[in-house]
Parts: sequence; structure tokens; C-alpha cells
Amino acid sequence: MAGDKLPLTNDPLPNIQTNKAGFGTDLTVGDKYENLINIKGAKFLDLYRGSIKIDDADDLKEALKSYDVEMSIAFNDNPDNDEFRKAYIVVITNLTEKDATVDPEPTTGNVKLASGVTGTTIKSGKFEVMGNGNSYLSVELEVPAWASFDGGVAANDLKIEYRILNGDGSTYAVGTSSINSNTKAAGSATDLVPNSDNEDEVTTFSISNKAIPELTASTKAPTGTPSLEITKVTWSAVKVQYKLGSADLITETGTTPDAELTTASTGAQLDFQPSQNDYVIGASGASYTITGVNPVASSDKTTGSITSLASDTTTDDVYAVGNGYVVVTVTGLEANAGRTVSISSFANAAGNAWLIDSTTATMTMEDVNDDLTGNDDTIMVTVTGRHYRL
Repeated sequence: MAGDKLPLTNDPLPNIQTNKAGFGTDLTVGDKYENLINIKGAKFLDLYRGSIKIDDADDLKEALKSYDVEMSIAFNDNPDNDEFRKAYIVVITNLTEKDATVDPEPTTGNVKLASGVTGTTIKSGKFEVMGNGNSYLSVELEVPAWASFDGGVAANDLKIEYRILNGDGSTYAVGTSSINSNTKAAGSATDLVPNSDNEDEVTTFSISNKAIPELTASTKAPTGTPSLEITKVTWSAVKVQYKLGSADLITETGTTPDAELTTASTGAQLDFQPSQNDYVIGASGASYTITGVNPVASSDKTTGSITSLASDTTTDDVYAVGNGYVVVTVTGLEANAGRTVSISSFANAAGNAWLIDSTTATMTMEDVNDDLTGNDDTIMVTVTGRHYRL
């Protein structure tokens, strides 16, 4: 304070220091204590007025045993009398219990997706750091249309990974484990829980006030207002679509193509059978291509041929990437509209042989249930023109 001026008179402030003898020091002959203030006999004004009352110097002495006391003091302003100043009024403004820590106010940061992360939209979220240093996550995540819950919601359908950011966006800590989902019926405060366990009704997963172990009262505080960033979103299964070009592929009546594919790297094969009544394999052959997947092994392919419509086509082992639909796109199938061929003779059901005048007669042969490649085709025949029974 030495060298400062009084605001009204511009006189120098007295050189009061706090590292001198404490309250209640007895001065004896020959002692020299500069920069002390004598408050004995001063008027006391207690503005704090808590459970501890300080109305005189003795009250103040007793309070200082257990409390840190904040006060304002008015004293004589004679700049030539700095060795021993006399206080006229002491104003008590605050008391704080010794060694008691005052928790700072809690802070609330946001929850966001890291750049490039897909698989969900954050409907709402907050990341709270309490005054004692413990942190808690609350978030509600929307379910994408391509996430699959075939047979109903199950445990671990969803998993998220995260990191904590300092106020300047730098990394404070990376989550040491993922946060997983559970069913609504069995979920706890540590789980992401769906709004419904019905596969046709689930639209969100949420968690409320989950303790985050990387930021607690025992860890170093982050700088600024921290936030939580979701770095990866993983759904356990993805819906599969089957297309012929851009249109939906019609599959064989009575068969059910695989409707979902796991995102686990162990993968699975996909089985599907195009409808024999609706398609035939074209002259150049038919094939399929799968997108939204990775092969399980280097030998597994995401493309293949369709050699018959009489049975399932089975793909190699693949697993879903997990950022959209898995799409099986078929090419080379043609509409089953029947065929016209010319023949010279045929036998009817009774085994009778017929001769056809090839210059005047044709036979229209319509494939009813297959692609004309097997021996079990059901064929409808219409003969026009001259034909003779042998």
C-alpha cells in the first residue's frame, strides 16, 4: 500500500502490512513494531451479523480463533504517524471458517458430436461439473432410420465413446470405457435407455446424470468451461435393403431375406431369393453388389453372381459399416413376360407325337415358375398353324 494516495486529500496512505505481529500482541518497553493499528477502544459495526457476533475487540479476538474475518478499518490519516495507527471504527463484512473450503459454482458445458461422426443426432444434452469437481452427463440421442432392432430392443444395441474437452477445445481426458445401452425394462442410471423396447416404437436413447470417471473431485480441474464430445457411435445392427436398380427387389413368395446385418467384425452371410414369377435371368447373366459393408476376410467379396432363381443366393461374410443402410443392388434380371419359340414336333401328355409344319406353325411357350434353365419348369404351350398327329 505504500505510495498509494487517499482519494479525497491526495495524502499518502499509511504503510499497513499484514505480515507483522498478530492480534493481541503485547508491546513492551524497547519493542518497535511499525505499521500496526490499535483497535482497542474503536467502535465496531458488524454488518455480517451471523451466528458469531463481533461488537468489540474482545469479540474479534475470540472470533479469530476459528474464523478468518474480513473487515474495513477507518483510522487517522496523519502520514507522519505510520509507526502506530489508531482505529476509530472497525466494520465487519464477512466470516469464513478456518480451513473450510467454499465449493465453486457448478458449470454446465455442452455435449456435441466430433467432426465426421455420424449415426445419431443429439436431441438435448449437458455436461455438468459440480463445485466439488465431480462431473455428470445427461444426453438424449435420436435413433437413425437405418438402425435395426429385429425382434425388439436388447442390451448393447448402442455404444458411444467420448472425450472431455477443456474450455479452449483441447483434450482434457479420453473416456476409458464406452457408455452402452440397455433395455428400458432393465436399464439403470449408468445405461443409455430407449424410450420403448418395441422395435417399431423406439426413437431415442437417453441417460441422465451419469457420473463421468475421468473428471472427479480427485482429478485436476480442466481449464475454462469443459464440454463432452462424442467421438464414436456404434449400433449393433443395420437394416438391409434389396434393390433392382433403384426399385425395390421383389423376393420369392414364402422366403424371408436377411433383414439386418451385424456391425461386429465377425460378420455374417446374407441370403436372398428374387421372385421367379417376376424375374428371369437376362442373357448376359445376373449379379449383385453390396454397399455399406466391409468384408470379414480378404477373400470375402462384396459382389457375386446370381446363377439361379430356384434357390437362395448367399453372399460372402461381410459386416455393416454402421453409418447407413446396407444395400444389396441386383442387376441383370429381366421381367418374366414369357418367350416365343419355334419347334418341329412335340408330344402331348398322353405320349402322342405331333408333327408341325414349320412353314406355317409356331409354339408360344410361357415359363410359369422358373427361368427355363431347370428340368422342373412348368410350361404353358399354345400351338398355332398346321400340325399333324403321327
